[in-house]
Amino acid sequence: MSQSLHERENNLLRVCLRPQTDQSQLTLISESLLPDLDWDYVYNFAERQGLAPFFYHQLNTLGIENVPPDYLKRFKRSFQKNVARNIVLTDELVSLTRELQAIGVESLPFKGPVLGVVAFGSPGLRCFIDLDIIVRPNDVSATAELLKARGYRSSRRLDARQIEMLIAAQHNIQFERDAGHLIVELHWRVAADLFAATCQGAELWDRLETVTINGVQLKSMPIEELLLALCIHGSRHVWDRFAQICDIAALISSERTIDWHRLMVLAARTDNERMLLLGLCLAGSLAEESLPPEIRERIAGDQQINRLADIVMLRFFSGSARAKLSLREVFTYNVLVRKSWLARARYCLFALSPADADLETLALPRFLNFAYYGVRPVRLVMSAAHRHNRPE
Repeated sequence: MSQSLHERENNLLRVCLRPQTDQSQLTLISESLLPDLDWDYVYNFAERQGLAPFFYHQLNTLGIENVPPDYLKRFKRSFQKNVARNIVLTDELVSLTRELQAIGVESLPFKGPVLGVVAFGSPGLRCFIDLDIIVRPNDVSATAELLKARGYRSSRRLDARQIEMLIAAQHNIQFERDAGHLIVELHWRVAADLFAATCQGAELWDRLETVTINGVQLKSMPIEELLLALCIHGSRHVWDRFAQICDIAALISSERTIDWHRLMVLAARTDNERMLLLGLCLAGSLAEESLPPEIRERIAGDQQINRLADIVMLRFFSGSARAKLSLREVFTYNVLVRKSWLARARYCLFALSPADADLETLALPRFLNFAYYGVRPVRLVMSAAHRHNRPE
């Protein structure tokens, strides 16, 4: 479906999803509420992208009354369901954090309710269906045992040796319980080192901040590390949800002070500068006024960033965001979003590194561990062929 068919609806979505809520935005929204809008398109976009609760909050906050009552009710139901689910997940996070503290494990919540508070002021304004927590690599085993004692089971059937391989090559393991209604992503890194090196160890853990949720203090990354982590996370998923962009836009528009120089030094030192600037460029489409002039100049000076941003935004607003990217498209994006040849070479090695699905697919003896690097490309090609041949 072409962008022109829903230009008016897309304009309304862009305006409503801006994090600022002031008189100028109210005027823009009022001007965007034109007669005969396709509200099915607006609602489905917001729901599919995990933004229906925030969209409803924006409409409600800005006092918009020209929304069809039936659709306003649908947005309200989405908001209420999200709040109810987030209460359950937030309570689980608080309980899990306390139990980890009791056994001497320091944990760092990533995204989820903590990001809801830091960026939006409330967990209920973010959609999240799982909990992400980061622990030190040496604490992965103890945390996994605690999760199992709480009724969780690994989503993959992996033995101790395979988990050891996973810790070396990747960044997380997924656990679930209650038939998948509760999911915990156990991280020991934001991303695999070969995908994108990030701050970790004492450099990260000694700088953690605190966020209070339900009267309990939880850890949070410093805002500079958090921004970089969110941009890396968005790139890891090739920006498949517009909510990833809204998170960054809300964070840079919040009242928190950002040391932009430190952020750029951090990105340059970890060779993630283009990945960071692409995320900020995308967020700038919703909150350009929150980006300092020097950041806007850096973005404008890199044509590759602007090309990639145009491609990402076109996927969202041309109706093709649901289309699964091909392996070639994913690989091309990941090469272009890296500026140095060293970072590109590291990504090529990462692309061959065994993930949990590869390890689960084939159990090999230790002396054949190297063979997993051949299993992965074969499995990915077969999976892509299966998707291509699957009837619509």
